[in-house]
Amino acid sequence: ALSIELATELMGEAKIDSGNHPDLHIIRPTGKGQMIAIDDIRKLCEEVYKPPFEAKQKVFIIEDADRMAAPSANALLKTLEEPTLDSTIILLTSDPDALLPTILSRSLRLQFFRLSEDQIESYLKESGVGAEQARLAAISSDGSLGTALKITQNPDWDQKRSLLIQMLSSDSYLDYMQKVEELSKIIEKEEDQISASDDLFTHITMWFRDLKLLEEGGDIELLFFPELEKASSSDIDLEFALSCIEEARGANRRYIKLLPCLEYIYLKLLS
Repeated sequence: ALSIELATELMGEAKIDSGNHPDLHIIRPTGKGQMIAIDDIRKLCEEVYKPPFEAKQKVFIIEDADRMAAPSANALLKTLEEPTLDSTIILLTSDPDALLPTILSRSLRLQFFRLSEDQIESYLKESGVGAEQARLAAISSDGSLGTALKITQNPDWDQKRSLLIQMLSSDSYLDYMQKVEELSKIIEKEEDQISASDDLFTHITMWFRDLKLLEEGGDIELLFFPELEKASSSDIDLEFALSCIEEARGANRRYIKLLPCLEYIYLKLLS
């Protein structure tokens, strides 16, 4: 939303809202791997040197720019080194350190701060989202309204949440892995499997955070999983749990399948 506002400032409001402005170009990750295609970057580089059609400026927005593989990033590099005066290229990312250092060194870095959970929850409620779903989506959004909206618009969200609770409450390895397989099948159908898997690890983090909250006698109103309210006391080393979850998340981001990553969590934290 902020990038569109900036584009509007540079180009005026004509056709921006409808997404039909000929001088606004938005590049998003595509395909099963949800990566920025090198062909899209090459097309951007060609368009940069053409004159604007209507506006004084051409604006190019690359969403999730950290999902550019090295060939795509290198294809963009020369254009960043020799920009035109009538073009603005905006790279959006929640993980700037994942960009090539050569890209970062040629970019002006603008940091946008996370929204509060209350702000996101309020917006979702005003948009017609139910109170409970709005609260849970706000908690798991990590301050991103876009993430919260994806959660509330995902028809499988409730099913995935239910399966996750069953998985983490499992009494046996076999039962745990059965739920893992069911969850994996749902996520495999997602258009953006990387984000879907990432959200799953975030929810697992919230599970162990809730257990620690209960162990410390915290306010049950703060529970992300109210189902844990009557859970038996558990001596959780939260720092170790978070470290294991991040290891599994990192392995999954390196294209290790979800099933062994979740199995690792069981062996480290639940067995």
